[in-house]
Amino acid sequence: MLYQVFEYNSNRYFYLFVGIKGLIRDGKSLRDALRVHTPDQLSVSLSPEEVEGMKAFLDDPFEMNLSDFEIVYGLRLSVYGEIMTPSPCYIEIIRYAKENSVPVEALDLNEYDFSKTYTRHVKTFTLIRHSLRKKKIMKMDLKDTSAEDFVIKWNNEVNRIKGIGRVEKIRSQYVAESLLKENLKGKRHFAYIDLEFLDETRDLLEKNGYKFEKVL
Repeated sequence: MLYQVFEYNSNRYFYLFVGIKGLIRDGKSLRDALRVHTPDQLSVSLSPEEVEGMKAFLDDPFEMNLSDFEIVYGLRLSVYGEIMTPSPCYIEIIRYAKENSVPVEALDLNEYDFSKTYTRHVKTFTLIRHSLRKKKIMKMDLKDTSAEDFVIKWNNEVNRIKGIGRVEKIRSQYVAESLLKENLKGKRHFAYIDLEFLDETRDLLEKNGYKFEKVL
């Protein structure tokens, strides 16, 4: 999904592509959108360390190890289209940045801040519950009807554990706040976020005088 996000009472706007982690079709759509809009500023819902990791992957691809949980997520998502790891959307935005010498900013928490947040909210008992919850989710019929519906329901189930849900809420808020700051730089800004960050991002930007118009 591609949105043109306008600031009220201003000529300022930016493009926001919202995609599904792993889906090849979304990577292709993102690549096409980048070519059409030729941004000179990029941001992505990854941590700074993940951005550097993606750059390293593009320079020298390596095999990525996946957990059982991630494998099941991929298998369930593959009902709606071809998938791959790393996410094609991450590959496309980092590739565009490298090939066109465009700066790309990380929107998500860095590893240190994420670790602090996780330690503060996720205790031993929460980890046990989360592990049991994941095993249950892997077998659960979510009654999903589309890729978007699947991702939303999957994440809702994962985040039902209070501590885990709190961590993800903090991450979503941080991504939204980071995106707002990036847009104030005044360049031709194009951002990519994963679908699970959309609601928080839309809420914050609309409260700050922005309007979303769907383009694609």
